[in-house]
Amino acid sequence: MNQSMMLMNMAKRAVKELRTQW
Repeated sequence: MNQSMMLMNMAKRAVKELRTQW
């Protein structure tokens, strides 16, 4: 698995969590 893909997945998850917190 590419590191870039892992970073993108982590970023997407973080965005989802931030949106739910708002």
